[in-house]
Amino acid sequence: MSEEASWSGDPRLRPLLDPCPPRGHFDADTSHLLPVLVAKLSSGQLEVVRHLREELAAQGDLAVGALDREIRSRYTDRLGIPVLRNALGVLRLSDSPLGREVLARCLEHPHEDVRAQAVRGLVRHGTPAEYDALLALLPISSPQLRTTLTEALWTADSGRLSAALADWVAAVENGDLWRTVARAMAADGAGDAVALEPLLEAVLPSDTRPFVLAAAARGGSDAALDELRDLLGDDDPQRRTWALEAVELAGRPELAVSLVDDPDESLRTLAASLLASANEGTEVAAALRAGLGDASRSVRQASLTSLLALGDEGAAEVALSMLGGGLREMEIALLSLRDHWTRHPGLEDEALAILARRLDDAAGESLEGRQALFQAVGQLPSEEGARLLLERARSEPGGLHRMSAHRWLVRQAGNTAQGRAVLARGWWEEDDTARRLDVIEAVAFGSDESARAFLLAVLRAERTSPPEVLYAADRLVRLGPAEEVAPVLKRRALALTDPRVRPALQCLLWRWYGAPDQ
Repeated sequence: MSEEASWSGDPRLRPLLDPCPPRGHFDADTSHLLPVLVAKLSSGQLEVVRHLREELAAQGDLAVGALDREIRSRYTDRLGIPVLRNALGVLRLSDSPLGREVLARCLEHPHEDVRAQAVRGLVRHGTPAEYDALLALLPISSPQLRTTLTEALWTADSGRLSAALADWVAAVENGDLWRTVARAMAADGAGDAVALEPLLEAVLPSDTRPFVLAAAARGGSDAALDELRDLLGDDDPQRRTWALEAVELAGRPELAVSLVDDPDESLRTLAASLLASANEGTEVAAALRAGLGDASRSVRQASLTSLLALGDEGAAEVALSMLGGGLREMEIALLSLRDHWTRHPGLEDEALAILARRLDDAAGESLEGRQALFQAVGQLPSEEGARLLLERARSEPGGLHRMSAHRWLVRQAGNTAQGRAVLARGWWEEDDTARRLDVIEAVAFGSDESARAFLLAVLRAERTSPPEVLYAADRLVRLGPAEEVAPVLKRRALALTDPRVRPALQCLLWRWYGAPDQ
């Protein structure tokens, strides 16, 4: 089989090589792409639109002006509703004050889909100026939108909405929204105990009262805190769940210690998880250590994660011991350690030593039989672990999950920043085109500045083969920014002579950076 036949059948390249509508040489201006990117919102290409939203949002007032013009031109067009939703989705991500004004204006749109997108934007950007307009939408909105509206009202003016809750309760109105407001009050610490007295004296549903109590407890009410403690012992598991959530919002996660041995598995798991933010004490540590012996896997994982978060001296040793155990115990250890490696310097080296020994002991097994161990190595934030995977990738025969062994092992190494750094350096040492494609794929998992820099270096390197150019370009357009990426790809397309890759790259350029009417 020729090299071209080999790479042209690669599942990553095949869709890029499929014929596309003939548009010829990409000759569009890439020096000022903002109008094109805005126009892409009407292209119907969902993947392109999804990736362009953040890029447009990052352009601030300049992009907002263009989006505003697009919204005005489509405002009364029924067929323009998807475009309005896309444009408002950009404004939701934007930090431009001008964007908030456009969002507020679209609250008056006759179609609820458009209003809903505007409301979602104001959940993040609302101010007191939008409060009345948002409130006026409550009676005419669907149940799903009413909840989002309430969140936007809280952002706009939490004080007014707190007062409104007392009025709603007194008049027995908007009962579907009471819990949403009460949770927000507890989470943000809105209101003191005195201001909350009318609500505390009212008869509230069991899904609302715990959160009003949490808000009062944060405001200094010992009586509210005592009542929360009582609710933690309620006979109903659902009420205990609300009480657990409330004590966390009240800033008293240590109270969850009483439910680490609850009969309900989900409550034990939640209680153990909440203790991660408690002040470490004898009672908390003892409860979590007891949780390590729970019959439930989720409880064991939550308990170990919390012990690691609290800096418990013995937690790291427990995790290492579990790495040497069965596959389930190994998975629990890795999931628990995920965000806590830096609390224990050198822990990743000890973990790698254990896993490397296990791999040596399993040397005679198939790749499938060792896949859990290789996956575990790929989760360690360790360059040494990534080098182990890359070395095995270069020598391991066979394959797994419809991939070559090389591709599958390299993908495991691409799960961490440390691994991607090792792979990026390894690309320059690899002579095989297919294997370099594997490396490009895994490094691009990062979707960050280092991945962008690597892909740009690949595109500019003389050693890069045509299929690598095409695949690196396909990964890079998703990272952007368009103003930087488009000119690089345009120049690279001009330099290509490969009869299959050059038109495919031209097609990619038209798809991402060509105006829809061109």
